[in-house]
Amino acid sequence: MEARWLTGHPIDVAAYCALVNVQRRLLTTVGLQRRPRDVTPNHADYVAANTIEAVPQKARSMPEMAPAGKAEAASANT
Repeated sequence: MEARWLTGHPIDVAAYCALVNVQRRLLTTVGLQRRPRDVTPNHADYVAANTIEAVPQKARSMPEMAPAGKAEAASANT
């Protein structure tokens, strides 16, 4: 049912809510609990992953990988 909803097909919202509630109660019965966890990267890791050094050399030389406006300049130089 979730796959149908995510692909844009109509679903019965009342039936979906009932199924989700049943699933939650079953998981609670067997001892599983939802526990939030922090998935936010720290600032240093984010910056390190998004700097020019983190991008492979091949990707930097490919015009289609350049930021908007720079692809034209890169292709004009080749």
